[in-house]
Amino acid sequence: MIGASPTASLAEASAPARAADGAGPAPLAFGNPRPFLARYLKARGVSDATLCVVGYDSAKTKYPFAEVYWKEQETMILWEGTELSASRRILAHARDVVATPADLHGSTFLVTEGWWSRTTSDCARFGTTYTFHAARPRAAKR
Repeated sequence: MIGASPTASLAEASAPARAADGAGPAPLAFGNPRPFLARYLKARGVSDATLCVVGYDSAKTKYPFAEVYWKEQETMILWEGTELSASRRILAHARDVVATPADLHGSTFLVTEGWWSRTTSDCARFGTTYTFHAARPRAAKR
């Protein structure tokens, strides 16, 4: 068990969307993630970023969801198919991750390092990575 976090428990308990360990591409019902990711970054004034989206589909939760891992910010965003800025859970590694389940102390928001590691591993193995770069001015032709 991940800990007392109900949302985190959903990720661990999820049945596979595409892979044996419960991870796969973002659910098709969500459409193309790129515009959602771009709007999220633009609202934060960020132009260069690497984000990985890994989907989960669970018979237990009755709805698909995805985790969005923002590599440079060490942030994990729960994506349920709506705008990312409306997410009900945005985790920062430095603030919201504890070493062991005992360190949760009944928290319904914190997650363990094990959960974080499994989710980033799912992203690397089964997710889709999106890279965003600011438009660079072109040199004038001579």
